[in-house]
Amino acid sequence: MVEPEDYVAVTEFVKNDPEFKMDFLIDVTAIDYDDHFDLVTQLRSLQIGHKIFLCVQLKKDFSIPEEKRATSLLASVPTVSHLYPAAEFKEREVYDMFGINFEGHPDQRRIFLDKDFVGFPLRKDFTHPEMIRRPV
Repeated sequence: MVEPEDYVAVTEFVKNDPEFKMDFLIDVTAIDYDDHFDLVTQLRSLQIGHKIFLCVQLKKDFSIPEEKRATSLLASVPTVSHLYPAAEFKEREVYDMFGINFEGHPDQRRIFLDKDFVGFPLRKDFTHPEMIRRPV
C-alpha cells in the first residue's frame, strides 16, 4: 500500500534502485469500492525476474452533488507516464473506464469509448438505458 502523495516517488525508487530494477510496467488498473478506488500498478524486473504490485487507495470526492457524481471524475493521482511510457495508455484506459484523473498526463482522453460517451462503465454507479441487469 502506497499513499497517494508517495506514489510517484515510490514508483521511481523501485524503478531505479539496484535491488528492485523494476524496468517493465505490466499494468495499471483500478478497483471500485463504495467510498474509494484502489489504483493497482503492476511492475516487473526483467533482469531479476520478480514482480511488485503498488496499491494506492484514492478516496472518492463526495463533495460533488449526487446527481452529477456518476459522470464526474471522483479521484485524482499523479501520472507515472514520465517514468514508464506504457503507462500513458494504461492510465488512459483507467481514466476512460473509471473516471480517475491522472495529474500531469500528456494526453488524457478516452481511449476505447467515444469522446461524447457519458459515464464510466466499470464504476459501480454506472447506468445506461440499454443495460440488462442480471438477476441476483
